[in-house]
Amino acid sequence: MAEPHPIEEANEESPFGSLPPDEFYARHSVSHGSEYITNPRGLKLFTQWWTPLPPTKTIGTLALVHGFTGESSWFLQLTAVYFTKAGFATCAIDHQGHGFSDGLNAHIPDINPVVDDCISFFTSFRARHAPSLPSFLYSESLGGAIRASNHAP
Repeated sequence: MAEPHPIEEANEESPFGSLPPDEFYARHSVSHGSEYITNPRGLKLFTQWWTPLPPTKTIGTLALVHGFTGESSWFLQLTAVYFTKAGFATCAIDHQGHGFSDGLNAHIPDINPVVDDCISFFTSFRARHAPSLPSFLYSESLGGAIRASNHAP
């Protein structure tokens, strides 16, 4: 039987249910980190990642790409925990104007720079965590359009 999705532990106040984030991640044998990166247009973009804790071995990398008006918290974050528990070093970025990133709320005047932001961050993440292992992309909605663009990884 498959491991249950961590969304089952969420409540209305927190994706982590009654646990503080650090305890939630430790309970799931997952390490979490986040940082802001600055893109070539000068916007600060929120990024985060999850890596498996021993004894789970990393089997690949996975980049999560959220949809329009979405962000990398709540459901996407819990989906990252689900995949990380399975052995994937997982990362996500909040697109400009989404989540904790700079920019006009949900305004993307040109998709190409957003695709470039994703490629840059995902490439850097893979190089740090598992450059020789397979890499995958998990996307929804706008994330699918980003993946279908001519120069996406």
